[in-house]
Amino acid sequence: MGEIQYISKVQLFLMIMGNTFGDTILFNPSAIMKQAAWLSFILGWGSGIVLMLLYVYIYELNPSKTLTEILQESFGRYLGWIVSLFYIWYFLHLAAVVFRDMGEFLVTTIYPETPMVVIISVFGAVTAYVLRQGINVIGRTTELFIPLLIAVQLTLSILPIIRLDYTNLFPLFEPGIPTIIKGGFQFLQFPFGENIPFLMIFFHLISGENIKRTAIYAVLTVGFILLLNILKVIMILGPGLMTKSVFPEYFISKLIIPSMDMGPFVTVVLLIGSGIKTIICLYAASLGISQMTDTKTYRIFVLPVTAIAVGLSLWLYDNIFQMIRFGTEIWPYYALPFQIIIPFIILVISWIKHRTQKEKMRSQ
Repeated sequence: MGEIQYISKVQLFLMIMGNTFGDTILFNPSAIMKQAAWLSFILGWGSGIVLMLLYVYIYELNPSKTLTEILQESFGRYLGWIVSLFYIWYFLHLAAVVFRDMGEFLVTTIYPETPMVVIISVFGAVTAYVLRQGINVIGRTTELFIPLLIAVQLTLSILPIIRLDYTNLFPLFEPGIPTIIKGGFQFLQFPFGENIPFLMIFFHLISGENIKRTAIYAVLTVGFILLLNILKVIMILGPGLMTKSVFPEYFISKLIIPSMDMGPFVTVVLLIGSGIKTIICLYAASLGISQMTDTKTYRIFVLPVTAIAVGLSLWLYDNIFQMIRFGTEIWPYYALPFQIIIPFIILVISWIKHRTQKEKMRSQ
């Protein structure tokens, strides 16, 4: 991999925030959860903190190693190589999904006459350029743009406060407890489970920095911002109108200040969040391929990996309704092994190996 570059805990904090935020504002929580979406989110948020702790513990038991290296140590050379290949596919697929989500939004709301291939290709070219600059530049990019994302999103959540109707939150449990739990599972996997690529990035943190504290504070902070956004959507639109809105956040932006179009601010938030998320996913995929092929640098894989993700994004769905159905009904179960099942198995194996090594050292 050549010389290892390092990032600060602030940069890691902002990268986790940007990745978690990603394209989340496009998600319409009313499909099954209705006014209880915020309860489901809190459930998923709490579980997401536990899941992030799981990722951190895996790294702490395997310090200075990436996910692909941990997989080969946990499952053996050949099985580990195969599982690593599946993870690289998952990172590529996730990046493609974000590309397509962003493309569908822009074509539907702002650029209906522009071919989606043009929009996603331009976005992909910018992503590839940043990727080739290295993890240091990626970290500095988050320092520049994520504070802007946070400021804009908090402004969009605070400005419409006079339009909030708190009665839209009741009755709290109308969808039913099983539905709320199912919604919590969806929120766990999207967006919090999609932080699994950071197992390819943790080793870049400057030695001695506290990964656990940084990661948990990041999830807590971004979760709070997303919770405010969900509460805003429910209280302004209500369960009925939410169901009919494909992009509720963009729709609300038209209502905040009647004389001013706030839509471009939503677009800025989406572009920054989606940009950081695709960069992180494609970096994880490129670095994984580099390690599996024993190549000195990941940079030679950036262009082909980005091209594959762009092409896959155009092939994924025929229309926006297939995109919504895939995201709500299929993706949570498709992503389950990558986000939860395999990491849990890795944690158990790593813990057993770590304990065995400690016992050997004591016996000596």
